Amino acid sequence: MKGVINLLSSYQGILAGLGSIIPGFLFFTNYAPPLFREVTILSSALCIAALVFITESPTPRTTASTLKRHRKKSVRYLVLGFIMALLYLFLVSFTTVVTPDAEKERWQIGFDVQPWNLTHEANVMIENKECPHATSHSLLLCSGFTKESIELVWKKGYVYLAGILLILSFTLGSVFWTMGWAYLSKWKLNNKKKQTKITAR
Repeated sequence: MKGVINLLSSYQGILAGLGSIIPGFLFFTNYAPPLFREVTILSSALCIAALVFITESPTPRTTASTLKRHRKKSVRYLVLGFIMALLYLFLVSFTTVVTPDAEKERWQIGFDVQPWNLTHEANVMIENKECPHATSHSLLLCSGFTKESIELVWKKGYVYLAGILLILSFTLGSVFWTMGWAYLSKWKLNNKKKQTKITAR
């Protein structure tokens, strides 16, 4: 655990720890994946596991190439985490709806009103202009706005596909973000050790 303690002593390590906690915080918001809200707890555990694995993994002798490798890994994982976060936010707005009642519950639907993922009945409703604006909300309202009516508007397979993509992007985004900060912290600590050795000489 010495590696974890050393890592958390740097400000990057603290941010990496926060990166592990943030998914757990999202569990209590409307942005958790509707099909499997508990994934926020799972992703938090994975983030902590990734943090411990990276910090406890043996580090070769501190050289310029080692430092460069850690820096490259940190940038790569931070970029991947950021991309996954953007993808998740896009998918949340594109594949979920919020109930109009006071509870504001988020439900998993298919891929908005794309014809290929709508049921035959929903496509007919749009073609006949039976629902104003033909949005996800209006189609659900025309169908009664219940969880059961989701299957009347979207094909079941696409609802689950959208949900799985949400869960994957949420989990990968959290883990990549934490890994990026962990490698950045490792680079910072090793660079500090190298500078100390040079000064000692």
